[in-house]
Amino acid sequence: MKSPLRVLIVEDSPADSELLLVELARGYDVIEHRRVETAEDMQAELSAHPWDLVISDYSLPTFSALDALEVLKESGFDIPFIIMSGTIGEETAVEALKLGAHDFLIKGKLARLLPAVERELREAVGRASRQSAERALRASEERFRALTETAADAIISADSRGNVVYLNPAAEQMFGHAAQDLIDAPLTRLMPERVRDAHRAGLARYLATGETRVIGRRVELVGLRSDGAEFPIDLSLATWKLGAESFFTAIVRDLTQQK
Repeated sequence: MKSPLRVLIVEDSPADSELLLVELARGYDVIEHRRVETAEDMQAELSAHPWDLVISDYSLPTFSALDALEVLKESGFDIPFIIMSGTIGEETAVEALKLGAHDFLIKGKLARLLPAVERELREAVGRASRQSAERALRASEERFRALTETAADAIISADSRGNVVYLNPAAEQMFGHAAQDLIDAPLTRLMPERVRDAHRAGLARYLATGETRVIGRRVELVGLRSDGAEFPIDLSLATWKLGAESFFTAIVRDLTQQK
């Protein structure tokens, strides 16, 4: 049994509203609905109840589908909006869709109503899932930046080509490079010339075979400051994926004082 369908109907004709409900009842056993004719009533219903769907007549005596669409946008709710009319042409329908309506149906020809409703409800669930994932990602990124921007150790991320994609303020200070000078630049700029070939070979070997000598371990290496000075570092390297691409993040500690 399907969940109850909660539909807000923008319609001045009770008879047309009943015909609409009869058609919806072919696919839903329980339909919760309200009929409104003004912007004020629509705003009140949107605030008072959760709705799955809005179906609006195109033209009412003091209200219209485009007005109703604007009321829905101002409410902030992402609810499928379907327009029904028997009087307007294709150009007007296209314009309504451009303004944000999800579908446009002709009164008296309701064979497409149930398929359109079910499609729009599925897409609404998909949009909600994507928005939830995006919010979670933004929250994760904010936590990451809150941690890395205040960390005392240098944190540097590079892509599978070995180019820098992120470095924190501690890395800028440690190596003497501004972030904008290193983003998309080879990570080897932070290494003495004599070890760069070994780094490139190790990166290629890991990408080809998964073999590594440094990932997941702490190793002592040598870093290169922007003024050409070498200094000892302690490095911990991890790898992660975004889609099919591999990335690497290093946590670097300057060992100069300890040495």
